[in-house]
Amino acid sequence: MMILADAVTGDPANQLNYIQAVILGIVEGVTEFLPVSSTGHLTVVEKIMGLTIDNKGVTAFTAIIQVGAILAAVLYFIKDIVRIVVGFVKGIFSADARQQLEWRFGWAIIVGSIPIAVVGLLAKDIVTGALRSLWFVAAGLILWSAVMVAAEWYHNRLTAEPLGRHGPDDSGVRHEDQVTIMDALLIGLAQCIALVPGVSRSGATISIGLFRHLDRVAATPPVVLPGHPGAQRGRPACWRPCKPARTSP
Repeated sequence: MMILADAVTGDPANQLNYIQAVILGIVEGVTEFLPVSSTGHLTVVEKIMGLTIDNKGVTAFTAIIQVGAILAAVLYFIKDIVRIVVGFVKGIFSADARQQLEWRFGWAIIVGSIPIAVVGLLAKDIVTGALRSLWFVAAGLILWSAVMVAAEWYHNRLTAEPLGRHGPDDSGVRHEDQVTIMDALLIGLAQCIALVPGVSRSGATISIGLFRHLDRVAATPPVVLPGHPGAQRGRPACWRPCKPARTSP
């Protein structure tokens, strides 16, 4: 069996063979598109394999294998991405285009990407070092599960209330054409919490979306698209089956 040693981990004590690489790839593939922390689960499996989880090479490998998930998310949402980019560019030159959903979504993505980009760069050493501890991973997995349950309960309670109490749409739940810059900013801040391995980025951001009265479909695009520049992770995930959001009516 060939060994991915110095080239991958930089440390003979952290040799990673191809079987281990495949196992980690499977863990990444299974957890990436669920509202669970793929990084947290990878860290646990790496520890079980006897790897030094805060080793720079191991941390780099954990990040690199998420590129496949990013590519899958881009391909899945390619029509939405192209529509938003084209609409945003048109909005730069046209006042009429600035009234369209694509222009607002473009700004929402930009605003939602800023917090994770800034915090990720400033806290890079902490995220790739101390926060890789299994204590942080376990705390993130357990504590944020409670937040996800609370968000689900709150959203279900909101949608179960009698009609006519929440304004024009009779439900209080907002849809993709009602996403605001404040929603995007709060979702972007939620991504910063997900820098802690064990906290699911999709779980964190969709939770904030549900607390902000967004439906699951409306919460999905801000989760997926800002993640590429900020966290090398994109998750078009819902806790229950949902249709992919579309940016046109």
